[in-house]
Amino acid sequence: MNAKRLFRFLPPFLFAILMQFVAFFTLTHAAVAPTGDHHALLAIKSMIKVDPQGVMTSWNHSLTNFCQWQGVTCGSRHHRVTILDLSSSGLVGTLSPSVGNLSFLRVSMLSKNSFSGEIPPEIGRLFRLQELGLHKNSFTGNIPATIMNCSNLQVIDLDHNNLVGKIPDRIGSLSMLNNLFLSLNNLTGTIPPSFYNCSSLEQVFLDHNQLKGRLHENLGLKLPRLQPIEELVDSYLDKRQGLKPIKMNQKCKRLEDHYHIIHYQLKMNAKRPFRFLPTFLFAILMQFVAFFTLTHVAVAPTGDHLALLAIKSMIKVDPQGVVTSWNHSVTNFCQWQGVTCGSRHHRVIMLDLSSSGLIGTLSPLVGNLSYLRVFVLSNNSFSGEIPPEIGRLFRLRELRLDNNSFTGNIPPSFYNFSSLEEVLLDYNQLNGRLHENLGLKLPHLQDIGTMTIFDCKCQIHYSIIKSKSI
Repeated sequence: MNAKRLFRFLPPFLFAILMQFVAFFTLTHAAVAPTGDHHALLAIKSMIKVDPQGVMTSWNHSLTNFCQWQGVTCGSRHHRVTILDLSSSGLVGTLSPSVGNLSFLRVSMLSKNSFSGEIPPEIGRLFRLQELGLHKNSFTGNIPATIMNCSNLQVIDLDHNNLVGKIPDRIGSLSMLNNLFLSLNNLTGTIPPSFYNCSSLEQVFLDHNQLKGRLHENLGLKLPRLQPIEELVDSYLDKRQGLKPIKMNQKCKRLEDHYHIIHYQLKMNAKRPFRFLPTFLFAILMQFVAFFTLTHVAVAPTGDHLALLAIKSMIKVDPQGVVTSWNHSVTNFCQWQGVTCGSRHHRVIMLDLSSSGLIGTLSPLVGNLSYLRVFVLSNNSFSGEIPPEIGRLFRLRELRLDNNSFTGNIPPSFYNFSSLEEVLLDYNQLNGRLHENLGLKLPHLQDIGTMTIFDCKCQIHYSIIKSKSI
């Protein structure tokens, strides 16, 4: 209004151009003046006592445009901080409450440092926050209840800290929450009832805490997307109360081969014929039967057994005889070459067939190896498309398919690997586009390797930018 009077003699089209220029200049230089974000970042720096890698050297008044500071990413339109990534920087200090002033923040990655003290409740003011990564630090105190105000949160990763107290009662208000990682803390109490309202949950890890109580009997129906459901059962079971029968959704993995389920079922079924045994003898007997069942579970053809045989059936050439032992004469598949099983559940956790000269295609039944954590097929001659069923491997942390002849697009199910830390797909004939939100879909990704991707018009997210291989 004031400008109109000053420039009232200008033709309208020149006045419009002038206003566009002023607006553009204001936006592109907005970060130069000390703003709320600027002051918040300097406050965060002031609480850091040790910075061995000099990550915050650029955080000073001589470089006033904070969008250029290391670890800081700003939005291209409003020039406000949207990503703060200081992970694996060796930082020692506490987290300033001023972090709550970064009101446009969407991703906060402070993992793998030595932050101590309490998580500031001011984080609850970050209404746009989608990912909170604070794992592998030394945070103490309770999980702030104010975090439940961050209604857009998709990932909460607080693993490997010294947190105490209960899981906040209002956790069920986070309707968009996909991944909840609270392992290796000192949390107590029970899972709050509202937890079962988080119907978008896909992964939950609560192990190595002091939680107790019973899981909801309709767990599989309440959380239909939850896939690695055994970890939740294993980490939460109160052995004094036993485990109530759980109704499963068809999409959820069956639990019959889980130790606690076996033990519970045996206990319930055996009470009648052995009701005259002293309690302590009955308990010993049930422990022995359950242990015997688990340690011999690999002898009978199981899902893992059949999946491995299906993988073998798709291999046309095996010059080194790597899969020769994969047959019915050696029924315990945990002894097969290239196969490693877990010591507790005797399920396949690693499959390494690298540099074996194998020629063939990859069977879709690989998706049935539901406990697989490391999958390596590097330096062979596998061809054809990567089967979409591979996306069912929710525990997978390392995937190496490099130096083969895989073709086609990366299947959409690839982005289900929310625990994935390392991927190598280079030297194949893959094409298509990477997901524009790759960093949010695969929050733990450390090294994405060198992909042969054509027509890649994807957004380069922070997790790709920081990758060592790109």
